[in-house]
Amino acid sequence: MDILMAVKERRSIRDFQNREIPEEIVDKLIDALIWAPSAGNLQARKFYFIKDERIKKKIAAS
Repeated sequence: MDILMAVKERRSIRDFQNREIPEEIVDKLIDALIWAPSAGNLQARKFYFIKDERIKKKIAAS
C-alpha cells in the first residue's frame, strides 16, 4: 500500500466489537511492536495487554 492510499483510506473507529482478540493476532501484534523502529533505536516504550474486564472498565473510566 502506498502512503497516499493509506492517508486517503484512513478511518477512525469509534464503535468496537465486544469480543476477545484471538491469541495468534495478539502474538503477531507483539512481534510487530518489538520490531517497530523507535527514536534512536532506544526501544524506550512499554505495552500493556489488559484482559481483565474490571481493569479495562477502570482504565476507561479514568
